[in-house]
Amino acid sequence: MKKDILIIAVILIFITAITSLGILYFSFDTFFMVVKPTMMILLLAITFLFFRKCFKWYASYMMTDKSTFQAKVDRPRIFIFSIFLPALLIVFYSIDSLKSNEAQTEGSANSIYAIFLCVVLISLFAIIFLLLIKTLSKSFERLYLTKVQKIVKNSIRDFKTNISVDDATTIFNKLVQNGYLVYEDFDNQKEQSEAFVNIFVAGILPSEPKYSLQMKNSQINVLFDCFQNITKELDWHNFKRIFTRKDEEINLDSLYSAVSRDKAKALKSKEKYYATDQNIIEFIFSNVQYFS
Repeated sequence: MKKDILIIAVILIFITAITSLGILYFSFDTFFMVVKPTMMILLLAITFLFFRKCFKWYASYMMTDKSTFQAKVDRPRIFIFSIFLPALLIVFYSIDSLKSNEAQTEGSANSIYAIFLCVVLISLFAIIFLLLIKTLSKSFERLYLTKVQKIVKNSIRDFKTNISVDDATTIFNKLVQNGYLVYEDFDNQKEQSEAFVNIFVAGILPSEPKYSLQMKNSQINVLFDCFQNITKELDWHNFKRIFTRKDEEINLDSLYSAVSRDKAKALKSKEKYYATDQNIIEFIFSNVQYFS
């Protein structure tokens, strides 16, 4: 990654120097007689490479039993190209438009403003072109895909989390083992476990609550506190979009009242029912790293 940043920095310095010298020591039109065809060739080349790859996916799907299209890798490729290939075309036409405007303006070829605009547009073209080249390369899957996916996931998350797949699986299994989540069908339990992991690893809320907690209100309050320690922005509103209490919406007024009663009862009778519940639930999260 550091190597790529260094390469981009060198390219930007080179573009700035060449553009400045080209406009200062040659006419604006002469400079663009070289730049415009070069950019056109690069634009056509990257477009050809992308559509050639698309044709290979299509041909393998139509002519063989197994498609070469790998959804995990190639869908992000298509997503990136669908955004940045049109952007590359827009930058190219912006430069062409700049050339026409400057050519009609007397004495503007050597202006600082003209140099600045050219440097910005040509640099933007170069950066987008390099991004698209990297997207088509084999190193995209190995080095860049996870970083791109992480950026996208962070931008669409409903709440922040650093819970791993193993930790989320462990939490779900312990909730089941302690009878806080109950499933009669093993296949359904497995399906719900996978959904639970997806929710708390990706930080994306389901469209409707998926988990009915077989808990007292005071226990739900402890569970909520535990989840708050390992996530961020998972407030009661979001928590209620994941969990219900015995198939009914969690009533916060009832919950707070129950918590107060249980604490008062425990203090009055000098018993530790509430503390015991708290210890059991907190033990479920004992090996999970707190959100920093």
